[in-house]
Amino acid sequence: MTVAIGIGLWMGWRYLQGQRNRPGLVATHFLLATAPLEAMAAMMRGAPNGVLAAARDTLSWSAALTAAALLSGLFTAIIAKSHPHIIGMSLALHAGIGSLGFMALVWWGIRIAA
Repeated sequence: MTVAIGIGLWMGWRYLQGQRNRPGLVATHFLLATAPLEAMAAMMRGAPNGVLAAARDTLSWSAALTAAALLSGLFTAIIAKSHPHIIGMSLALHAGIGSLGFMALVWWGIRIAA
């Protein structure tokens, strides 16, 4: 997920400079953000022997925020050509939601380590 955030920051920097991002970079950003979401879902489901992940409430918040960030990123890509005047606000919303999801994941890690 950290690599996805790094790629997202790079793409945001390029957007602010007025440069377009390659579709392969966008796809890599999407795939690297989707994989941790799948892992979070597996951890919330629990192990086959019935043991559940600790602090599932924080993990579920992280998963929900990460899913919302994925949907807002897809929404931004879909509306980019038809509504170019709201792309900046939409990308800021995407980055903010994604940042909150990552912070919740870090908080979950701190809680289970303690």
